[in-house]
Amino acid sequence: MGQSQNPVSSVTQQLTLSTSAVASATGTATFTFQSPPQGVTWTGTLTCAGSPATSIFLAVIGATSWGDWAGASVYGPVQAFGMEQLIVTATGLTSGVSYDLEWTGSSDASTQVQPIFPDPVSSAQTVQFAQGTQLFSGASLSQTGGVISLPPITLPSNIRTLIVTTLDNSGFHIPSYVSVASLDGTRFYYEQPPYLYSFPGTASSCVICPVNTVLDPAVIIQFFVPLVADTYTIKVFGDTAQYDESVFYNGPVTTVSASGPGTIVYGPCRLLALTVAGGASGAAIQRNVPAAAALLDASAGLYTALSFGSQGIIIPYGDYLSLTGGGGGTVTYAYP
Repeated sequence: MGQSQNPVSSVTQQLTLSTSAVASATGTATFTFQSPPQGVTWTGTLTCAGSPATSIFLAVIGATSWGDWAGASVYGPVQAFGMEQLIVTATGLTSGVSYDLEWTGSSDASTQVQPIFPDPVSSAQTVQFAQGTQLFSGASLSQTGGVISLPPITLPSNIRTLIVTTLDNSGFHIPSYVSVASLDGTRFYYEQPPYLYSFPGTASSCVICPVNTVLDPAVIIQFFVPLVADTYTIKVFGDTAQYDESVFYNGPVTTVSASGPGTIVYGPCRLLALTVAGGASGAAIQRNVPAAAALLDASAGLYTALSFGSQGIIIPYGDYLSLTGGGGGTVTYAYP
């Protein structure tokens, strides 16, 4: 459809139409084209140059959806007969920015054209989002304790999972709590401490949570940070694949052993197995956050083992496993 062709008839004309719209506070916009005159058919492709990769466009004529595409891709062709109106809605645009949507093709007498359909192309969304698309980046967000609230994050309609990362620029603090919720606060997609983190040293954390863009085209993200003056870099990414945190714990299996009291493994990790050999004073492997609790206990001289299923994930930040008593213990785990 895109190559040069001979005119369909003596009345064939070049079609070049443009309509503009300003993105709303939530990144949405509606582009409405004029209708072809009675007896005339307009056929052409659509593109919105300069639109971000996060944007999704949906073309509709009457009650018929012609399909959707992402970002500054070229889509089509799309065809409207006399008195039909093409309306394109968009999400994921940059708030307050004016965008121009172009419809380029040919104008023909309706009696001289045949019905067409969009050319099959590889999914623009797959190309744009294969590595995750950044939805928010706020460097140097300063806060002295309390809550950091991001502005509403607009979610492109094909996003299924959010990845939220924080970096404390001092290298000493990470959020004690993270909340990902609907705009009205009635649905929470994540509401607990971050579980993927590196601490101390880089002081970074990560939260992964599936989202439902049908119910919530935008979300509010909040971070509860320590009562110290600090500066944080926060980034939010979206992915078209839907997955949960467990996919990040399926890396190489690691086994570590220790004897006597002391820390064995810092979270986060996915526990696979624990073993304890009790000494003269007994031994136990305990989890220490949110409160110390023995996962596996052995009296003097007793050897015992425990295997974990998929739910053996050490989640809260600062969590770790330690060995108490005078015996020995082994932890087998996977991460990342």
